[in-house]
Amino acid sequence: MKEQEPRVKQSIGRMISILHRHAQAHHNHNLKDCGINAKDLPILLYLYHHDGSTQDAIVSFLNIDKAAVTRTVQSLEERGYITRHKSVEDRRCNHLHLTDQARLVEKDVRNSVKSWNALLTETMNMQTLSIVIDGLEEMVDKVEAIKKGTLK
Repeated sequence: MKEQEPRVKQSIGRMISILHRHAQAHHNHNLKDCGINAKDLPILLYLYHHDGSTQDAIVSFLNIDKAAVTRTVQSLEERGYITRHKSVEDRRCNHLHLTDQARLVEKDVRNSVKSWNALLTETMNMQTLSIVIDGLEEMVDKVEAIKKGTLK
């Protein structure tokens, strides 16, 4: 009889996927009145810390497709949350800046993220939470190392 893989290895991708879909629904619901949706969050959160960054910096930091970032940036610009300015040094680069409208919803955006994190962790003790975070960080580091070719 074939030995079964540990339960974690069989279902970790499924669990992450389920959590991601629930997080999107949570943020879409919480931010509906602000005109923000879940796909906008990573870019807005990045810009709240790095206003004036380039689209390439966002692509690199978030590790998401360049075309997806461009579409989301265009949508955010059309809705009045960001402005794009061509770089003086490199006309191919756009610097992204938050508008006053984006600053007005910053607290709502951050509260949505905080409430999601609180929901996920409210029954965890600090030791369990530390193990979960360490494990997820290890997984991300491994996947990024494989992508960069530094780990096979």
